[in-house]
Amino acid sequence: MLVRHTLVALIAGVLLTGAPVLLAAPGNRDPGNVPGNGPAMHHPMQKEHQEMRDQFRDLLKSLNLTPDQRAKVRETLRTFHQSVVKYRQDNKDAIEQARAEIKAGREAKDRQKIKEGWTQLKAIWQKGPQREDLMNQIRALLTPEQQKQFDAGLKKMHQEMKADMAEHHHKHKADH
Repeated sequence: MLVRHTLVALIAGVLLTGAPVLLAAPGNRDPGNVPGNGPAMHHPMQKEHQEMRDQFRDLLKSLNLTPDQRAKVRETLRTFHQSVVKYRQDNKDAIEQARAEIKAGREAKDRQKIKEGWTQLKAIWQKGPQREDLMNQIRALLTPEQQKQFDAGLKKMHQEMKADMAEHHHKHKADH
């Protein structure tokens, strides 16, 4: 169960920043070009996030969704993205405060302060739109065979993401 929750959290994190990309017209992969979406976020693992968005898009394509399913998945992603954007805007001050605490902790090399900042940030996001709900909504739109393929694809993405995170952590640790 822990693996499933971790998988859902990790993939949903990618979806939070990637939903606009998944919704963009074919060939338009710049989230900044999606109506209602601001400039693309810059993140230390931005390349990895883009790869995850590409993998998720490829997974959805591999399911051979019907036009009706595709429209419903697209609408589900759009609705989720809009709810995340609204939640982020409504909680902007608290999110910025938690991030500032993490940054200050890093600068001071204060692990406890970093941990407290991450705990605050996690608590904020736990009250927001839940990623597991998004995955369940998408899953409900699929046939039993597509669900098996979807679950297997998510599991593969999780394994690859876990390896990437371990590599990133190892590299980050070696740099400091």
